[in-house]
Amino acid sequence: MATNLRERMMIRVCVEIGMSDRDIAEKLHRSAYAVRKWRRRTGRGKGLGSKMGRPLKGALGSFDSEIRPHLKVWLEGHLGW
Repeated sequence: MATNLRERMMIRVCVEIGMSDRDIAEKLHRSAYAVRKWRRRTGRGKGLGSKMGRPLKGALGSFDSEIRPHLKVWLEGHLGW
């Protein structure tokens, strides 16, 4: 079962007050692995948001700027791609 934002915030608060991963996991009825995952993510400054959903950078961003307009025309012309 995925963690929700409220649980991730609780993990962050518990980390800040010095609780261990095991203690936090028992308190929130989660696995120590899930707690460790969110501890690492927030420690690196990545925030509490999930990685689910559309990527921040799209496929067109990886192509040369001269090619992008042509690719965009092709993609708009072929909606099934």
